[in-house]
Amino acid sequence: MDRKYAWYILKVVSNQEKKIKRYIENEIASKSLESAVVDIVVPVEKVYVVEKGKKKIKERNFLPGYILLSADLTHPAVLYFLGRVNGVIGFLTPEGRYSKTLMPKAVSEKEINAILGSNQGHFDEAAQEGIRLEVPFLVGEPIKVIDGPFREFMGTIDRILEDRSKIVVTIKIFGRETPTELNYSQVEKIY
Repeated sequence: MDRKYAWYILKVVSNQEKKIKRYIENEIASKSLESAVVDIVVPVEKVYVVEKGKKKIKERNFLPGYILLSADLTHPAVLYFLGRVNGVIGFLTPEGRYSKTLMPKAVSEKEINAILGSNQGHFDEAAQEGIRLEVPFLVGEPIKVIDGPFREFMGTIDRILEDRSKIVVTIKIFGRETPTELNYSQVEKIY
C-alpha cells in the first residue's frame, strides 16, 4: 500500500507538549502504527539565559501549545487514536480552527520548512546555528553589577536594548544617579 505522508499541526495543552509527544510515541509503538506516523516534533529553539551572572543554553518551545506530526491520516486507526489522546485539543482544519473530528489540513512543504528549518524535520539541529539570548530582565527591576568597573554596585533597569543584548541601568555613583549601559552577563537580579 502506497502511503501519503504529510505534516499536520496538532494543538495540545501548553507546557505539556513533550509529555504528550512521549505518550503518543509510546502508544503508536504499542498499537503497531509506526508505518502510519513517521515523525512527531515539538518545535524548540535554543536560547541563552543568564542565571546568577552565567550564560546557559536552554531549550524553549518555539511554538507553545503545538506539536507537528508527519503521518498518513488515511489509516483508519491513527486519526481516531490521536483525537482521543488526553491533552490534545485538535488538528488544524481547513477553516483554520482546531477539531478532533474534522479531517485535518496538511501543512505545505514551504510552511513546514520555514518552521523546521532546512534540516528535513530536525529542528533541534537547525536551532544550534541560531542561538539567541533571551531577555531575562524587566524595566524597573533591581539588579547588582557583578562584572566590570561598577562591580558590587546596585541599580535599577531603565531600558532594555534587546537588539544589542544590553540594558541601561541607573547606578548611584558619588551620590548622583548615572545611567550606565551594561551587558546582560554583567548583572544579576536581586531577589
